[in-house]
Order: sequence, then C-alpha cells, then structure tokens
Amino acid sequence: MIFTGPPLDENKDFEYVEKLLSFRGRRVVCGGTTGNIVANFLGEVIEMDITTMTREMPPIGKLSGIDLVTEGILTISKCAEILKKSNCDIGRLPSGKNGAVMLAEEILEADSILFLVGQKINEFYQNPLLPKNISIRRNLIEDLVQYLREKQKEVTIEYC
Repeated sequence: MIFTGPPLDENKDFEYVEKLLSFRGRRVVCGGTTGNIVANFLGEVIEMDITTMTREMPPIGKLSGIDLVTEGILTISKCAEILKKSNCDIGRLPSGKNGAVMLAEEILEADSILFLVGQKINEFYQNPLLPKNISIRRNLIEDLVQYLREKQKEVTIEYC
C-alpha cells in the first residue's frame, strides 16, 4: 500500500492511517504532510536518513511499522521516470539508494499495489493553469498507474 497525500476530510486522517497500519503487506508513505499525519498517529517524529539524500532527491524518513517514507510529488515523479527508463525491469534500476529508487523497488517487488491517494490540494504544488479541483498529485498517480497496468502490474487506486 502506498499512502500519499492528506485525505480531503482531515477528520478522517486517522481512519486512513489505521487502514494503512492494518494492511497486510508492505507499507509506503509518500509526502511530508502524509508522513506527519502517520507520525502524529503513532506519537512519533519522522527520523530523516540523510545518507539517502542526493542533489535531486530529499532524504527518506523512518517511522515504526512503515517500510518506506519518502517526500511526495518530486519522489513519485522521479520514480515514474526511473520505472519508464528501466522498462519496469528491477535489474535495470539505478544503483543509488535514494527515495525514488527505493520506491521503484517497492513497486516492482510488489505482487499488487494499492494507492491510497488523499485528495486535499497542496497549494504549493497546485498549477494555477489547471482547474482548482485537479491536483498534480492525482494526475501523477493516475499516469503512473496507467503505465504500471500496461506493464501487467495489478494496481488499485482508492481516493480519500
């Protein structure tokens, strides 16, 4: 399960965190706000692993019970680029250990992927040329899911 983006209704934040934590399988969180929602639920603070930081990629974080914590839009976008360049062949992924490569590995190693996508608009990433109700995150995830399905991956999206 990949949980990215805060839920539209912040009163349901913890409901979705519980869904993530009860998921039987690997758990990934993409996005600073989403990571902080999970951390608050757990009563923790995200511990950053600066050894994974590069000029292009922010560091990953660590939280109890979560297999990978990354930054959101930038990391997902770079991951999609890596997946396309490697033609979804895990043996062709770049060797660097950064959030985008680690996310690509999680995706390629999974039998199936459930994206839990929060629909709250992050104004920082909003493109003023798009209608207010269309987020960059949603479009990015939908493009990635379409590509993964073309590569015969079993992928589901649930919006929250």
